Amino acid sequence: MSYLLACVLILVGLACPQLSRSAPSSLNELIILGLRTNTQLQIDQVEIDKAQQAIVIEQAAFDPEAFTLVGYEQQKAPFVTDQFSGRMTTRQYQGTIGLRQRFSSGMTASARLLTERFSGFDASSTLDPRYRSAFVIELNQPLLRNYGQIANQTAIDRAGYQLQQTELGFLLHAQQLALQLEYALRQLALQYQIMALRNEALVLAEGLLDVNHRRFEEGLVAITEIQGAEATLAERRLLLAQARQQHDLLFEQLNRQLDGQLPAGFNPTPLFADEPEPSAFSDQYEILLETARVKRLDRQIAQLSLASRQRQLDFFNQQLKPQLDLRLQAGLNGLAGRQQADTPYRGNWEDSFAGMSSADGYQWGVALEFSVPLGNRAAQSRQRQSQMSVQQQRYQLSDLDMDTQTQIRERIVELNHTQEQQAISAEFERLATIALEQEQRRLDEGLSDTHRLVAFQDNMISARITRLQAFTAHHLAYANLAFVVGEIFDRYQIYPAADGEGF
Repeated sequence: MSYLLACVLILVGLACPQLSRSAPSSLNELIILGLRTNTQLQIDQVEIDKAQQAIVIEQAAFDPEAFTLVGYEQQKAPFVTDQFSGRMTTRQYQGTIGLRQRFSSGMTASARLLTERFSGFDASSTLDPRYRSAFVIELNQPLLRNYGQIANQTAIDRAGYQLQQTELGFLLHAQQLALQLEYALRQLALQYQIMALRNEALVLAEGLLDVNHRRFEEGLVAITEIQGAEATLAERRLLLAQARQQHDLLFEQLNRQLDGQLPAGFNPTPLFADEPEPSAFSDQYEILLETARVKRLDRQIAQLSLASRQRQLDFFNQQLKPQLDLRLQAGLNGLAGRQQADTPYRGNWEDSFAGMSSADGYQWGVALEFSVPLGNRAAQSRQRQSQMSVQQQRYQLSDLDMDTQTQIRERIVELNHTQEQQAISAEFERLATIALEQEQRRLDEGLSDTHRLVAFQDNMISARITRLQAFTAHHLAYANLAFVVGEIFDRYQIYPAADGEGF
C-alpha cells in the first residue's frame, strides 16, 4: 500500500513540468497530467494530512503534563477556651508544582512539590508562622477495567486504521480518475475519427454531385439525379457539423479534467498508434479473482474497517470488567517556623525544604478501590452494539467479494464479446468497401443511379464507424477489467523511479 501511495504522491507532486507546456505524447503522460492537476485529489491529500494529525492527537493523551497551583486563603473565626474567647485570624499561602503522565498500561503517575506558609493562631502548633513543604509521588494502576494497551491505545490504533483507509481512498480515487481519463480520451479519439469519416463522406457526396452535373450536361441522367446528390450533400454537411459539435464538447470535457492543458487542435489518435491488441480472458477467471482479492483497494479499505471495528469490540469487551485500581503514594516532608523557644524546627521557609530533603518526615500509603455499576447495562449495550457493527462489516466485505466476482465475470464477457464484435465489424467494413467499389463501377457504366450509390456509401461509412466503435469498446473493456482486478496503475505503468524523482 505504501509503495502505491508513494507512486501517486510522486505522480502528483513531481511529474515532469513539460507536461503542462505541450500535448501529452502517450496515454501514460495524459494520465499523469490528469492526476497531477486534479483538484479533488489535492483535497484528498489534505485529508491524509488531517488523518495523520488525528493520530498525533490521540497519542498526545500520553504526553507528560506540567501543572502548578498558587493560592492564598484568609480566615477570621471566633473561638472559645477555658481562659480566653475572641476571634482568630489565619493566613495561608500555598504553592504546588509537578508533573503527571498517563501510560499505555493505564497507569497514571504524578510527582509534585508543594509548600505552604501558615500564620495565625493554631492550637496544634506553636510555630507562627509555620512553613511546611513536601515532595509526593502518586501512582494509580487499574488492574481490571482500563488495564493494558487494549483499553488505552484503542483510539490510537483506530486513528491509524483511519489513516490507512484515507490513503487507500486517495489511491482508489486516483484509479477511478485514471479510468475516467482513458474513457474521455478514447471517446475523443473515436469522435475525431468519426469526424474524419464524415468529412470523407462529404467529399464523396461532392464528387458524386460533380459527376451528375457532367452527366446531366451530356444528357445521360435526369435532373433528379442532381437533386438527389444535392440532398445527400446537405445531409452529410449536417452530419459533419454534428460530429464536430460532439468532438468539441468531448474535447472541452477532457480539457477540463486536465486543467486546460490541451492545445487547440489536439489529435488524440497517435496516442494509440502502437497499442497492443488485448487478449481474451475466458480461462483466467480464478487468476483474476485472486489478483482482485489482493489488489482491489476497496476490499483493503473494507478489511481495515473490519479491523478497526474489531479493535473497538475488544475495547468494549474489556470494559465489561469491574473497576479495581491500585493506588500507591510515597513522599517526604519538612517543617520549619518561628518560635521563641529553641526547637529543631525553628527556621525560615527554606529550612522546610532542607528538612524535606533530609527525610525528616515521610508519608506513604496503599489502597485498593473497587467499583462496578449494578447491572453494568451501559457497558453491555455498547459491547452488543460493537458486535453488531463487526457483523455488519463482515457482511459488507462478503457482499463486496460477491460483487467482485460478478464484475470480473461481466468484464470477461464484455471483453470476449467486444473482441468478437471487432472481428465482425472488420469483416463488415471489408465487405461494405468491396460493395461500394463494385457499385461505383456499375454507376460509371450507367448500370446504377445516385440513390443506390449513396446507399452503398452510407453503408461503407457506417461500417467504418462501427469498426471504430468496436475497437474503442474492446479497449475500454480491457481497461474496465484492469480496474476491477486492481491493476489499473499497472496498465498505465505508473511507477516511481528508484531515486524517488519522477517515473
